[in-house]
Amino acid sequence: MTHSPGSACPSVTAVRCCDPVQLGLRWALAVSYLTAIVTPEGGAAHVWAGAMLGLCLVLRLLWGVIGPQSAALGALWPGRAEIALQLSDLARGEQRFDLGPSPLGAVLSLVLLAMLALVVLSGAALALGGARGGTEAIHEALALGFHVALAAYLAGVVWASLHYRANLGLTLLTGVKPLPDDLYWHNGPDHDAATAHPRAGNPGATPERRVFRRRRHI
Repeated sequence: MTHSPGSACPSVTAVRCCDPVQLGLRWALAVSYLTAIVTPEGGAAHVWAGAMLGLCLVLRLLWGVIGPQSAALGALWPGRAEIALQLSDLARGEQRFDLGPSPLGAVLSLVLLAMLALVVLSGAALALGGARGGTEAIHEALALGFHVALAAYLAGVVWASLHYRANLGLTLLTGVKPLPDDLYWHNGPDHDAATAHPRAGNPGATPERRVFRRRRHI
């Protein structure tokens, strides 16, 4: 379905933004992570939780290779143009709404995956009998950095939920993103950056990359 610039968003209330395999791995990562932080470090449960985290990360990478194109980690990277466009939107007070992850949210998601991989690798080094002094300090520092990045990500989800008046936190649990009822597709001449970019506000773009605007409320 195509939409002319300024036309209303399709009459749907939500859009699925990840496939069932990605959603299942997200849940498995969450459960393993919670298990790891509530169990004593060095204990069997903590080590097994770390192993499950590592397995989930490997499966996520594998699914990115054999799964649909939207599951590839490379597809998650928005590119510098989209990141700059979102920063410009925020600076100008534009009411941008992405059907999939926003560019900044996508970048932070990749950062979280990379940091979690480093936490798991340093934990594996400890479990395999690595030098405990330096390795343990590195593991703890990486875990702290991951917690800070995760807190920033969740704070962004809360901010976006309030900003768009849509429960985006529920998207993390269900993989379904609710759509505000006042969206319209915008690719007009007053937003040249969106017009020029092949995936921002482009009716021919994949749905997870299509950008909508919100009508301004007075």
